[in-house]
Amino acid sequence: MARWNAGAAYLGLQGLGSLSWWGLLFAQPSARRAFLPAELPDLALTAFLLPDMILYAGASLASAWGLAVRAPWWRTTLLLHLGAAGYATFYSVAIFVATGEAVLSVVLMLPAFLLSAFVLARCGR
Repeated sequence: MARWNAGAAYLGLQGLGSLSWWGLLFAQPSARRAFLPAELPDLALTAFLLPDMILYAGASLASAWGLAVRAPWWRTTLLLHLGAAGYATFYSVAIFVATGEAVLSVVLMLPAFLLSAFVLARCGR
């Protein structure tokens, strides 16, 4: 029971954190440069806004709520979230490997992806 509550809390915080991160990127456009190699335009990051809102932040928040109320669909939304998180993580790793830049993207995405997978593994039994 406690692991379900912890999982729901983590997913809720992750979803809210993602929304806050996007808020920062639009309130302080200069912050975008920390997540992009120098040669890429801002659009290479901001194009992810809509999919991120729905598939990453949205699915994380939906999973948190579903897990908290023990809804039968919470695993499905968490798998959707994990797909988005995995894509963003591997995209970030690929950018870093190719350019040696934007390591902050990897530092933020890799633990988020792994912890979400851990929630699924621990609560999905």
